[in-house]
Order: sequence, then C-alpha cells, then structure tokens
Amino acid sequence: RCIIFCYDFSINEGENMKRLLSIAFLALLISAFTFANEKIVSAEDLPQEARDFITENFSGVNVNFVLQDNDDYEVMLMDGTEVEFDKKGNWEKVKNREKLPTSILPSEASAYISKVYPGTDIIEIEKNWNKYDVKLANNWELRFNKDGNFQKKEMDK
Repeated sequence: RCIIFCYDFSINEGENMKRLLSIAFLALLISAFTFANEKIVSAEDLPQEARDFITENFSGVNVNFVLQDNDDYEVMLMDGTEVEFDKKGNWEKVKNREKLPTSILPSEASAYISKVYPGTDIIEIEKNWNKYDVKLANNWELRFNKDGNFQKKEMDK
C-alpha cells in the first residue's frame, strides 16, 4: 500500500508550516508504530458517536489522520487538536495548544470558567466516568464533577 501526499503551496506561509508539520508528524507516527498494534484508519472507520463529536465541536476542521488500536482511537485534526476516543466512540481526552471549544464541557463548567477565568483558553480536557479535568492556558488545572460543578483547582508545575 502506498501513501501519496498532495500539497498545495498556494496557501499562506503559516498554513504551509502547519501542513508540513502535520505531514512530518504523520510520517513519524507511521514509522514509530510500524511494529506496534496500532494502525492508521480512515475517519469513516470511527464509530458514529466519535464522528458526531468531531462534527459538533470542530465544524469545518478536517481530520488529518486516525490511529486505531484494539481499545481506542486517536484522532489528529488539521488544526492540531488531538482527540482520544474509546472503542465505542466516547471521547476521553481533547487537547490543543490553542483554544478548545467550551461546547465540549457541561454548561455549568463552561459558565464557571468564563466567569472566574474570563478570556482564558481551555487547552486540554480529560473526561472520566465521574469527572472532567480541565487545563487552562494560564496553567491552572480545574476539576469538575460529571454534572459540571466545580470541585477543585491546582496550579500545573
């Protein structure tokens, strides 16, 4: 199987760098996981719930690639966002160096962050069965319960 990359150099320089980095990262992943139990699959191979999550929260952002292993999926979007899903398509973790959409969180958690940390970007969200761990761009890490009620905060070191 051969992978061919088509590249459009008519896009601005910043977009060129993002695409080149994405391609380099993809090449690195392909070589790193050649002997692992992971494989690159199509976005269409994601469970429907995972595809719906991406569509609802990252409208207009294309999928760069999808890695699948026995138990989960890791999706890299073209804007640099990484999303981890379990085998049923439930999201577990979302991260980006830039702003993540607040629509991922329960409305109570989004409202709390907007009120207490106005203008501060969310850069990582991890969801477990009973909580959300949120990392902000100002290095504060917040914990919310499954309903979005604030529980605690600590400074990332």
